[in-house]
Amino acid sequence: MGSLKRISRVAPMPSAQAYQVCANRFNTPMLPVRIINLETSTERRLHMQEQMAAMGLDYRIVPAVNGGLLSQDEIDEIYRANAVLLRRGSHLSPGEIGCALSHIRLYREIVDNNIKAMAILEDDARIDKMILLAIEQYRHFPKDWDIVFLGYRMRATSLNTVQELPGKISLKQPKGFGHIRLAIGYIVSLDGASKLLKLTRDLHKPIDHYTGNYRLLNTYVVDPALVLPAGFPSTIGYQEKKEKEIGLWLKICPWLRHCPRILDFLGRRGPIRGTLRISVAIRHRTGRLLCACSPLNRRGR
Repeated sequence: MGSLKRISRVAPMPSAQAYQVCANRFNTPMLPVRIINLETSTERRLHMQEQMAAMGLDYRIVPAVNGGLLSQDEIDEIYRANAVLLRRGSHLSPGEIGCALSHIRLYREIVDNNIKAMAILEDDARIDKMILLAIEQYRHFPKDWDIVFLGYRMRATSLNTVQELPGKISLKQPKGFGHIRLAIGYIVSLDGASKLLKLTRDLHKPIDHYTGNYRLLNTYVVDPALVLPAGFPSTIGYQEKKEKEIGLWLKICPWLRHCPRILDFLGRRGPIRGTLRISVAIRHRTGRLLCACSPLNRRGR
């Protein structure tokens, strides 16, 4: 676990001092603000610096974990590949793993230092200035809160207004079946960080699948959303095409859900053209034939 703990800790960037702004315009103590930024993403960093400087908000930019630089041993310590394939149909990309670890190490910072709450922003955020009011009011959030989303995509049966904040901003609680996606901007409490550390011990989903599970966390959202994506190209490397490919295979052969290695192989074969070619026989260890279909040979396109 030693290498994982090193990844999870907050490490200063070589020139971190240049990336900090200290110009708090409020007389009341503000909660710490952290911005996750991949060191090579200079355009995103400048984008966030400009917004923070315009609002005069204290913050610190912390280096994101580059999943592409992690060793296989480091990944295996926290990542459960078979569970991912069974539940999602494809592996998390190195970028998704790095993104998750970037958030997880901030949860560890909160717990290790007994920080009451922290605002976490990703570097591709477009921020409304009303966020200052929401951050200032965090001490008045409901007593049971674990996480408050400042920006989100949501599917919920209903949203119940629980509190009115200054500036015509409402604090609402999602109810019923659904989930919240997009971990681009949120405030997490000490209790919430502790719960998230436990939930992510065995990583098998993207980080927003954990933060957005409002059946396991006491979750609230700010309405209207104050943090939205700025439209930068993704650095995470989502695998939508592969997920669609594997989804088609699961419709054709539902039993493949129990064979994650085969499913992963088929997902890498390329698009299904609506036609199957009998070319590869997948055999059981005993030699018994289970399936004899594979995607159309690429030369037959």
